[in-house]
Amino acid sequence: MDVIVNKFQESDATFSYEIRFDSELVEKIRSLQNVWKREIEHNNPSAVGAPYFMSPMVGELISDEIFPRCKEQFQKISNKMIEQVDTKVVSVLYRVTVWDTYQLISRNAKIVTKIFEENSDLKNEVNLRWICTGAGVAERSLITLLKERGEYKDVRGVTTDISAAAILVAACNLEMMNIEDEKPLINVRIVFGSVPTSLRNRPNTLVLQIDDAVISLEREIEDNIKYDAFLADNALPYFTREEGRAMLSSAVKLVKSKGIIQALGLNKNMFVKIPLTNKLKAIFNTNIKQEYNKLMDEKQKKLDKEYQHGYRHIYIKNKKGIIIQVISEGAIEMFSWIREYLTKFNLDYAMKLMKMVTIGTGLSSWGKYVQTNTVESYRDLLELLLNTNYSVIDCPGEDSDWKDMVLSTFTIVLE
Repeated sequence: MDVIVNKFQESDATFSYEIRFDSELVEKIRSLQNVWKREIEHNNPSAVGAPYFMSPMVGELISDEIFPRCKEQFQKISNKMIEQVDTKVVSVLYRVTVWDTYQLISRNAKIVTKIFEENSDLKNEVNLRWICTGAGVAERSLITLLKERGEYKDVRGVTTDISAAAILVAACNLEMMNIEDEKPLINVRIVFGSVPTSLRNRPNTLVLQIDDAVISLEREIEDNIKYDAFLADNALPYFTREEGRAMLSSAVKLVKSKGIIQALGLNKNMFVKIPLTNKLKAIFNTNIKQEYNKLMDEKQKKLDKEYQHGYRHIYIKNKKGIIIQVISEGAIEMFSWIREYLTKFNLDYAMKLMKMVTIGTGLSSWGKYVQTNTVESYRDLLELLLNTNYSVIDCPGEDSDWKDMVLSTFTIVLE
């Protein structure tokens, strides 16, 4: 099995790169994903209908074999040193396995798709802009949904991350998207710095740009680039409020009429750390589904309104405010799934799922790096739009809403 890195010279004498897998690796990934698809359908119905899924075995394959080989080959072909990948970036790949950590990303992709469907001006082409690529989960989710609709013959865009290692992980994730379909959904090219015009104008091409997000957006304003959507998935919280406001200001200038500005991010000081004892109690509780429904009904009566972002959940916290138990449909299914594996003595799969839960919930530890809550970015955007007509499709909610969410999100459409 091998990873292939191809190098191309673009019209402005710069170079772009693509990541490909050889036939043996392609078949192995397809086989693992097909097995996992059947497992999802049987054990995790909440996740059925999500943009995509990832077998934990494929996640391990990426981190242990594909990425190291990709990095080695990319350094040789590009003649550039690539830093060690942050373990947090690889962990993001696994969040797709744990529905509670993927639910909002999936939901946001569906919101964008629905808005596009209602915009008759788009016809066959959409042009998208992401920042802070990470592992490319949000990009893969939306592109998959748009291509599934079959209405958009040409999906193109740019996604930027300052980490070359993260971009390589994202390129591997997006290449898997291509090989799982009978024909590639989109061309994926990697560039350092400015995006060549030849790539920007190429149909069905997503450019993975290694660059500073703030500077690259300002450069695009100067070049009068326009997009149908600006998407910041787990991006704005890790910038200062001033930097985030600058990027939102750029977004307002870059997005077309009827275009979308959407963001998702962790809230400050919201941590999930579920003790092993709590996990084991949930796994071996055969009445967990009935107890969940009763708790949700009781909470619904107290709320007297819809659950924020459609996420039916209860967080149980310790005295330090750390979430030590998540009660939700996705959590119930996951723990019941693990119990089924244990009762069938399938310890390997049971331990892999336990690992996924630990990694998925552990992503909340990034909260200590949050500089700007998503609700603050939302308020800044509304100020930037004071003299602009817009519609709020989704918002972080009142303080009582967003402060009870590990993740918050908003979606605005310009008019």
